[in-house]
Amino acid sequence: MPLEADGPAPYGPTAPFLQVIERYRDRGLQTPFTTEVLVRAGVSESLARRVFQTLKLLDLIDADGNPAPVLQEYARAPQEEAKKLLAQVVKEAYAPVFAFVDPVKDPQDRIRDAFRSYEPRGQQERMVTLFLGLCEHVGLGPEVPKRSPGPKPARSNGQKPRASAPSGQSSGRNKRGEADHQAKNMPDTLPAAVQGLLRELASIGPTWTRERRDQFMKVWEAVVDFSFPARDLGDDNGSRANHGGDP
Repeated sequence: MPLEADGPAPYGPTAPFLQVIERYRDRGLQTPFTTEVLVRAGVSESLARRVFQTLKLLDLIDADGNPAPVLQEYARAPQEEAKKLLAQVVKEAYAPVFAFVDPVKDPQDRIRDAFRSYEPRGQQERMVTLFLGLCEHVGLGPEVPKRSPGPKPARSNGQKPRASAPSGQSSGRNKRGEADHQAKNMPDTLPAAVQGLLRELASIGPTWTRERRDQFMKVWEAVVDFSFPARDLGDDNGSRANHGGDP
């Protein structure tokens, strides 16, 4: 069901939301979904309610937390078909937004204006962040430009070198730009949840509060454990012993 003007809109963080639906797709999750189930799936307690509300407002779960038919179909579909299903979910839920803006062409200020009728008003910036993150994930957002390799052109003798700005004036901006560049050019082989977290980290800037840092690290640890399961050292020892190696 499309979002309704003057009604609620989802504003949960993109990475934990994608983590949950991929966990349901790959391993399954206890149903009905609850905030406690999401926490056990790796979502931090501070974000679980927002992720649950996002699932509900995107019609992926019903009022009781049971997976909707489209989410069940998403779990069974091949990778390419699953991405198309999720893109259709985004198109249908955000139909009123897509009627006014094109995330590929329009500036973020115009996209921000498209969310001014949704509640809660204090979370509208996060609504925009989630919308753009989902559009990028399913291929409805702008493509990230890839810089072609090659040497930089030599500076001509008659060109004056650019004056360097004072270190205290531009260091924060330079760090932010480097973080954005690194996040946009991350390897395509990284899991989607890890890529989403890195993009969110790049958008935070060079400084953040300790509380936000602690929340991010909890989510990061859960996402890494989910994406790259660890195995005990004893498993390796047992494998070598079975193959005639040293004990």
